[in-house]
Amino acid sequence: MKTLEHETKSIELRSRTGSHHVDLEVDESDFGDDEEKERLKVAKLLAFASSAGTVAWNKFSQIWLLSVGLSPTQAGVLKSVGLLAKTGAQPMWAAIADMEIPARFNPNLRTTSMHATAVISIVLSLVLLEALRRYAAELTFMSILFLRTSWAVANAGTPIVDAMVAQLSHRTREGYGRQRLWGSVAWGGLTLAVGALIDAFGTSAIFAVPLLARSALVASIVYAAALARPPAADVPDSP
Repeated sequence: MKTLEHETKSIELRSRTGSHHVDLEVDESDFGDDEEKERLKVAKLLAFASSAGTVAWNKFSQIWLLSVGLSPTQAGVLKSVGLLAKTGAQPMWAAIADMEIPARFNPNLRTTSMHATAVISIVLSLVLLEALRRYAAELTFMSILFLRTSWAVANAGTPIVDAMVAQLSHRTREGYGRQRLWGSVAWGGLTLAVGALIDAFGTSAIFAVPLLARSALVASIVYAAALARPPAADVPDSP
């Protein structure tokens, strides 16, 4: 009978030589039980909070846009332009993460570049979303379009969270797919929950839920950054 001594399936996600990359392997766990449990717990939190932060706006934003006086056509234009802007801006945020800017200040922070980039993107998107909520009723359509597009560009950095989930689940017994499953759980569960909240509290729930979810996401990213940092002895000397 044939025996397979060792089989490894590896996929590397790279943007350029020397850049951030995550290897996805099906293999034995490289971590102790406690460390693996901690990494997978954070990966699930990241996947859940990342999806939870997008449900309310993606599912129910049209209700709010109509409530501030926009026509159905204008609301549709805002959504379409926002999707195009977000798609176009995603490579920009990935390039910023690959620049490893934190490492220029402290070599120990080399592995936290994507975490810092994601936090900046999330915080900036929350600021712009709040500005949209406060001032949309007073602005012209073109001003709303500009603000909505700016928010979409800022929000385009959140897919970096997927790379963190892959990094944390890399070389564990569960792997990436089981962690991302929690994103689907958040999407399905909160779709029902946000609808009920809108019925109970009005369209303000469309903004409250992302604020809470994104705050939890930022906290999870900060903790993930701590897990990603190598021991001091493993940090390469700066050139």
